[in-house]
Amino acid sequence: MSEGESRKELASAVVEYLSKEIETTINTLTTFRTKIAFAVMIGPFLGFGSFLVTAKGNRFLIESDPLVWLAIGFEGVCFLTIAYVCARIEGAGWRRCDQWRETIVALHGNPSLDLEAAMKKIEKRPSWNWKRWTKLSDWLEQHKIKCAYLVAYFLIFASFVAVVFIISKVKVMPDLSASPAAWSTK
Repeated sequence: MSEGESRKELASAVVEYLSKEIETTINTLTTFRTKIAFAVMIGPFLGFGSFLVTAKGNRFLIESDPLVWLAIGFEGVCFLTIAYVCARIEGAGWRRCDQWRETIVALHGNPSLDLEAAMKKIEKRPSWNWKRWTKLSDWLEQHKIKCAYLVAYFLIFASFVAVVFIISKVKVMPDLSASPAAWSTK
């Protein structure tokens, strides 16, 4: 086998590998988007919906406590921050896929291309070295996607706690058409 043929086979293997990486990354991003969408868009409604079912059609009133309004505002901030963090996570995934696509295009157009030159566009991850990180910002830069996932899931948890707090401040009004014995607050 000549050197040109082996380079073509190697380029073909790299193209196949990078194509699989792109597919895996897109599947991972889609799964993440689905989990976040379910937790953020459906979760609070399930909580409030279960409360409405428990209220059994009775009227209810939310206490006019400033903490309730603070929790509602916190919910809004959580939703917007989750959207921003998730967009950052997804953007990083798409940028990585674009780097792989550029490498595939370069290899496809010229299979005898030097692989080292084609792989230059793909940023290398530095090896683990504690001495390298002299500041917390350096560490965060190195692990920004992990931090983004932690922030997103923490905000979902905080949002859940806020929903539970809001629900705890809701008072069910007794049905006035029922007998006075039903009005007691046992």
